[in-house]
Parts: sequence; C-alpha cells; structure tokens
Amino acid sequence: MLADIVEKGRHLAGDNAVDVIGDIAAGVGLVEVDRVRFSNALATFVGHAGRSVPGALVRLYVAPLEGSQVGFALEIPAQRDIRDSDSGESQGVYKSMPSPHRGLALGMGLARSIIELHGGTIHRVDRGTKGLRFVVKLPAYRPSVELPLAPLYTSPMPPKAT
Repeated sequence: MLADIVEKGRHLAGDNAVDVIGDIAAGVGLVEVDRVRFSNALATFVGHAGRSVPGALVRLYVAPLEGSQVGFALEIPAQRDIRDSDSGESQGVYKSMPSPHRGLALGMGLARSIIELHGGTIHRVDRGTKGLRFVVKLPAYRPSVELPLAPLYTSPMPPKAT
C-alpha cells in the first residue's frame, strides 16, 4: 500500500519532483481499508507537498498507537523562499506559504472525508520553519471472531465428478 501512495503522490505532484521516505515501525497491526481510496487519500497529501514545495522530501511514518490504533504521519517541508537567501542555496529562510495550486484544496477535503469514512481522524500540525505534519489515526483491525475459510470453488453449483 505504501508503494501505491508513493507512486500516486508522485503522479499528483505533476512536473515537480517529490521524494518520499517511508518508515514502518515494528508492531504495526493490520488496518481494514479500501486500499485504492485510502492510498489515493494519502497520496493527495504527497502530491500537495510536491506542488507546494518543488523537490520536496516527504517523510511517511507508520507506527502503532495506544488504544488499538495505527498512525500515519506525513511530514512536509516548508517552502523555501529563494529571494530571502544570500546565495540562493540551502541557507535560505524557510516559510510556510499558501500553494498556488488551489485545486488541491478540493482533493484534500475529499481525502479527509475518505479517512473519516474509514473511522479515522486527521489533523495538521504546524512545525514552523520545519513545515507541516499531517497525522492520520485509524483503528487497528482486531477480529473478534475467527473468520471462516473461503470455499474452494465459487460456482453456485458444486463441481461435477468426472
């Protein structure tokens, strides 16, 4: 699923390059999600990073949380304003600035809805000169009963003996 998030996020970033580093902590339980929609939701935030901060390095952390939850944290760097830099290099001042790509606001609203429909929550943490962190919390999947085994055939009629 993380590979899907990265691939879709890079696509949503458009022509802007975005690198994603993922880290999954030990002990992360299963989450029951619609793989396509949930991947698209998190990829929206990766795409936002790429469009807002060309060349962004996004960090994606997945870790178990208290209370039978799984957390996904996306760290997005602040946009660097090269005009504030003496030489235009990395010692420039980093600022959080609004994105010129306003169409992503709708996508991020839809992503929030998808996360909430999965029983999760999302909140934004402003990290000042370090950028933003989006934290998604989802309930971990805990089956209360053992699931029955799937049948070996799917036809409504049992197979004929030959």
